Amino acid sequence: MIVRDNEISKWVLDEITLKNDFAVGIAKLLSDLTSFAQLWLLIMLGIIILNIIKNKKVDVYFIISLIPVFLIWLISDNYIKPEVERIRPYQTYEFSAFATVMEAINYEFDDNFSFPSGHTLVSFSCAYLISKQFKKSAPYMYVLAALIGFSRIILGSHYFSDVLAGACLGFVGGIIGDLLSHKLSPLINEKINKLIFIFFEILTFFSKSLLLLGFIDFKNSGTKFFPYFTSK
Repeated sequence: MIVRDNEISKWVLDEITLKNDFAVGIAKLLSDLTSFAQLWLLIMLGIIILNIIKNKKVDVYFIISLIPVFLIWLISDNYIKPEVERIRPYQTYEFSAFATVMEAINYEFDDNFSFPSGHTLVSFSCAYLISKQFKKSAPYMYVLAALIGFSRIILGSHYFSDVLAGACLGFVGGIIGDLLSHKLSPLINEKINKLIFIFFEILTFFSKSLLLLGFIDFKNSGTKFFPYFTSK
């Protein structure tokens, strides 16, 4: 596998990293957008908001399902990587040209070990979870996850086997997260939505009370709160 890793990294370096500035720029963008899973979190947040708008309910599926994913990510970064102690391609003499390119584009180098790829782990976990909720999105999510994994090779941050191991761990995290969320989210959803309903009922009650007492005036231009503070 090490020999194969070196062959793949050499081909990527010679044919893509050193020749295609556009591909390197896209790779940097994808890596930067997923350094803390922020791209995936934004996608999930968008789905949650759309669900609230459409169904008038909160669904905590993603919140619960991400717990095992981030636990596996932490285990990977704090235990597996230090145990394996595999240095990154750009840190080796053979692939030092990766570092030269990264310096030229002001890429912030990863300072921990290489195996497995954390970016890829989180990407495939999130792609799996989103695909479980929206099956039609599966091809797009997995293509995005694969591109993020490949971007790590283009930047010289990972070998192919690092990315492959990250994808496998990502699927494990996604599967565990999905199973856990299916167990817990229905109960939590019910309680949260009840609390939200009670909150809005209380808010409606106080709004009506303020209206009756004259603290809110809907006449004339717009809504005026506490009219005795306004000019007459």
